[in-house]
Amino acid sequence: MGFGEITPVSDSARSVVIIEQKAAIQALFGTAQLNNLDPAAWLKNMLTKLPA
Repeated sequence: MGFGEITPVSDSARSVVIIEQKAAIQALFGTAQLNNLDPAAWLKNMLTKLPA
């Protein structure tokens, strides 16, 4: 495979990636709640700060 070509991924590997991404998002939301922040407002604030 050359640079920029997509490598096929099995459904089970794709599922692992999705689970890991979900866990990361849940951890961020949980941390926001522990710090008495509204998770949705915090996420919106963080996303507006990202470069375009």
